[in-house]
Amino acid sequence: MQQNEKGMTLIEVLAALLIFSMVTTLLYSFLVMGISIYKRVTVESQMRSQGDTLYSQIISELKDAIYVQQSQPDSEIRYAKKSADPKAYIELYVMKLIPDAVSGGRIEVRRAGASAGPPDQVFQLGSKFTIDGGSLTEVSHDLVQVRLTYIRSHSEALKVLDNPRLEIDSQIPLFRSD
Repeated sequence: MQQNEKGMTLIEVLAALLIFSMVTTLLYSFLVMGISIYKRVTVESQMRSQGDTLYSQIISELKDAIYVQQSQPDSEIRYAKKSADPKAYIELYVMKLIPDAVSGGRIEVRRAGASAGPPDQVFQLGSKFTIDGGSLTEVSHDLVQVRLTYIRSHSEALKVLDNPRLEIDSQIPLFRSD
């Protein structure tokens, strides 16, 4: 008598499960890696966008400057702009870099000699980013060196690899209209 049992043996089922689990593990690792790369690229593009915005605000403020000179700390410059008041030819301003881990840091612009009261302008990064350090330096009377380092806030919650630190290091020429 001949038995004709159709079905799979235990070895065949175990081999199929092993192959299925290897393929699933491989696909899962690609998915996790893709999500990680997406998060990193998103954070870096946000940081670049914030840095570009801050840098363009600094350029915008210095575009009408006539000359610049270094103050004592390397985080502060003094510059002169044409005055809107017809009685005064120029107005003197101070641009100061204030790194602060709690508030995110800022760049303040004040009229020279006006130390009390709110600043005329404040340039900041978004709430998720912090100015970590840097300098504003006079290279010559018509050239300013800007160095800013900024990081993502609440970085202790991020892995070391997912915590990028970006730096702006550029020179801004003053556009004189003599």
